[in-house]
Amino acid sequence: MSTETSHYLGTLAFVSQPDNTDAPTTGERLILAVLWAATRDPWAEAPRVFASYEDLARWSGLKIDTCAKYTAALARRGALVKHGSAPGRGTEVELRRPGPIGRDPYARPLPQAEDLERRLRRLERREAKAAEGVAGKPERPVKIDKPMIKPSTIALALEHALGHVPTVDTDGVARASLPYSAKRGDCSAVAAAQTFLAAHDVQSFYAVLAGAAEHPAVLDAVAPRDDWRARARLFEHADVIEALLGTATGEAVRAKASELSKPAPIAEPEQPAAPDYRPLAAEVAAILDLDAEPLLAIVERARSQGWYVSEIVDEAKTFAAGGERPEWLTQ
Repeated sequence: MSTETSHYLGTLAFVSQPDNTDAPTTGERLILAVLWAATRDPWAEAPRVFASYEDLARWSGLKIDTCAKYTAALARRGALVKHGSAPGRGTEVELRRPGPIGRDPYARPLPQAEDLERRLRRLERREAKAAEGVAGKPERPVKIDKPMIKPSTIALALEHALGHVPTVDTDGVARASLPYSAKRGDCSAVAAAQTFLAAHDVQSFYAVLAGAAEHPAVLDAVAPRDDWRARARLFEHADVIEALLGTATGEAVRAKASELSKPAPIAEPEQPAAPDYRPLAAEVAAILDLDAEPLLAIVERARSQGWYVSEIVDEAKTFAAGGERPEWLTQ
């Protein structure tokens, strides 16, 4: 079916709403569809086609009398005009295009002129407000990159390079004694190291520390060897840094730098020593006048079961005086 035919049928479908009593019937629309489909040029202003009632019946599947009735009805509506007939070809039918039929009831209604002007003014105000916001908005401050190494890690690395053993908490984690923030005290040593890191790279930082660990005599110009906190401020002295970087060429120094760059190992927490119950076993043995060696296992079992030392001693004295035998002794 051509595009023109589809358009025409859509128009007829619109005018054939239930409330339109003068709308074309389904059979009339079918006859009109097959006529438009039979035209050679559906885009012509008034296409013509030859068709007999037999042709219409064959194309549509309707009876011949029904096709004659529907074509007459379409002619009355102005959808087609009959122009005479030709032998063997049927009647020449001129098809008429449908005229304007008004607005589509299903189309979205267009806004009125006042609504359009109001919308345009609202859009202009919104754009002006957005432009003012962008113009008056302060520029974002430059984002400062995070330090390459945490201050606490820098403090631990300084202590390690200077031979100071850091403190270890109950979880076995090494904690720096050197202040690395203003809240913890004078953090100038760590601040100087951070300034060096900002101007150089991490490898150079650990190379300086490796040189300080392998050649502690270079730091004698900074502070005495017994004042490790003062020697930790080595990054405040450019000549000392240059001297230490000059020593960072040997294999030992490179190995030391690699060691310092690794995170501080987590120390294993010390396991509490097993309690020694031999003095208690000796005291109970003296009370009961028995050998202490076999009583040691009995006392250890009693303590593991929750018996207090005072209870064990008191019940042993009571039993020695002729009292009841202790429960922990009968097990």
